[in-house]
Amino acid sequence: MAVVGYGELYKWVKDDALKSESLINSWEAMDSFCRDHVVCSDGEEVVVCEPCVDREPVCLRSSSTEKFTFCYSTLISKIRVRWPLTECEKGVLQSLGVAPTQLHPNSWAFVRGFEILCSGLGIIPTSDKFFYFFESRVSKRTSWVSVSGVSGRGLLSLFQSSYKDFKKSYFRVRSLPGHEDVLEGFPLYWNQKTIAFGGLDPEKLSESDRVDVKKIEDLKTFFNTGKLLDLESRPQELKIHIAKMASMSNREMMKLWKQQQASKAAGKGESVTEKVMETDSPVGKSRTAGENPQKRRRETDKPVSVVNLETIVATETDKGDTEVQSTERTVSACLGENWEPVDHGAGRSPLPSFWDEKFNHSAHLRNTDWLEGDRGDLEKMSAFTIAKGVESLTNRLSALSLINEDKIRGLARETKLQGKKITSLEDDLNKSKAECKWVSTERDRLLEGRRAFEDEKQAWIAEKVALENELSEMRLARDKSVDAATVFENDLSLAKLEVERLENDLEASKVDSTKKFVQGSR
Repeated sequence: MAVVGYGELYKWVKDDALKSESLINSWEAMDSFCRDHVVCSDGEEVVVCEPCVDREPVCLRSSSTEKFTFCYSTLISKIRVRWPLTECEKGVLQSLGVAPTQLHPNSWAFVRGFEILCSGLGIIPTSDKFFYFFESRVSKRTSWVSVSGVSGRGLLSLFQSSYKDFKKSYFRVRSLPGHEDVLEGFPLYWNQKTIAFGGLDPEKLSESDRVDVKKIEDLKTFFNTGKLLDLESRPQELKIHIAKMASMSNREMMKLWKQQQASKAAGKGESVTEKVMETDSPVGKSRTAGENPQKRRRETDKPVSVVNLETIVATETDKGDTEVQSTERTVSACLGENWEPVDHGAGRSPLPSFWDEKFNHSAHLRNTDWLEGDRGDLEKMSAFTIAKGVESLTNRLSALSLINEDKIRGLARETKLQGKKITSLEDDLNKSKAECKWVSTERDRLLEGRRAFEDEKQAWIAEKVALENELSEMRLARDKSVDAATVFENDLSLAKLEVERLENDLEASKVDSTKKFVQGSR
């Protein structure tokens, strides 16, 4: 019987997924990945990760009753998906009818970014709220299902404009005994027919969902998905980032959007992430993203005010990809138009100022014992500018205070958790001691039983010897009986011969008598 290949079983899967073989094909590679990355949330092991063998494709279905699913390594390492999946993540997969690996990693980043944004706003993320802002998109050119922002409800930027090298790194996921529900509530294997879903109308949402959706819409801004993923483990900084983004005006975001669209229309071919135009500049020069703002200010004859923008614009291309544009907001903008660096004399580099965003007090005090740069700056500043700077520093100190408080609470939680672990270890130690005592008792009982068994064995051996002796005597008696039976048979044979002889003699005597009688009567 001919073996049917994967290509015959999964004709509906395109080659980009069907012909990709996982590089995690040995236990050494699997163990190395698990050592370097966190697979399960809260440190609780609920699944076991297994390497892919026999060149099995990511769309393979289970041929037995044992359940498993596949997971791309990039979902764990970059997007920080953890097992077990959340109810929101399961709901998204169930609504689209796709397995975890059938949803494109960029779409997974949308789901994770939405969950993190909701956690920063104190909102419980659900699949219905997610699909109010996003909708599914099925492409005929690729095997994976993607989601994109609904027109007019843009919320998150694309995680990566060109997501590569994820197709050949995946592994199996099985649930451990007692945690079978981890692989329930969503499709485990690839489906040929997926569901177009998303762009829900507000009328289809519950009252509480509409309130939460409105809270998100009232932010009226875009968020960098990668930034949200980085801030997931720092909730206090996450809240500050959300508040910072929400404070931006629509005018600032639309201004950058128009500049980007004009650049595209002019056919300059410049990426919107490469150049950000500065306004209110007397020389009308542009600032390249990543350039040092202080270096730029030193090159101009007059002070330049920096435009504080952080916006992200997502537009669909022919292939459905999205270009993401963003600029970083700097604290130095609060200095105003009257700021300029202080000349500290020939041969000396300008001393850093505590107004700078990346100012390091320790490094500054190692170079000088007095804030010469700051004194010069303050002398040339107006009272209003100084007040703005002090306000900025106050806000930064407040943010740092909140962050430190959050770290202290985190350390307290960690201490409490360690205390619980120590208590648990002590309980396990007491249980182990009790088990050792029980094992010792059982060992003594088994040894006692073994001695009784040995005594009984010796008794059985003695009885066996007695039975063998009795059997020997019976065999001797049998032999004697056989000999007596043989003698009796011989005597019986002789008696039979004697009887036959006598019978013959009797017959002969009868004949003779008869002859004599006949002869006498004649």
